[in-house]
Amino acid sequence: MGNPTSPRTPTIPKSILGFIGIVGIFGIHSIDQITQASHPIPMNLSRLRGRKIIERLQRQSKLWKGTNFSVRYVFGHPRHPAADITKVAIYVGTLTSTKLHKHAVVRNRMRRRCREALRLTVKEINTLPTAQLLILPRSASLSAPFTDLQREWRTFLSTLSHDS
Repeated sequence: MGNPTSPRTPTIPKSILGFIGIVGIFGIHSIDQITQASHPIPMNLSRLRGRKIIERLQRQSKLWKGTNFSVRYVFGHPRHPAADITKVAIYVGTLTSTKLHKHAVVRNRMRRRCREALRLTVKEINTLPTAQLLILPRSASLSAPFTDLQREWRTFLSTLSHDS
């Protein structure tokens, strides 16, 4: 149907063919088994969606206070149809008031810094429970060194894993 030299026909290099043959000899059936054995899959952050979910977090959650941000948290998956309850995940939302700063650009920078510090910290830690987090940045998070934000997330995540 197609010419073997056409660009649409995939060609497999000989080095990969040799690798596939070695994998078959050792009883490993997929490349995913190799990557999972050497590198555990990092936990991804998912978004908290919906006004009702965030309002429920504000009412019924525990509060953890740090110097650069506070976190409201509840264990478990959110009651949302898009939430995949079969996987372990951390659902994250941010809440910043105009009392923090009058410019939205500055408030968004606070959100991004806190969320990125959390993402990098979660990437290092593999054993975390499923939780919903509502990040409440403080104005100190804007001028604080990024390493301080990461250290604060480590202390929060250690208390989160001990509470579960």
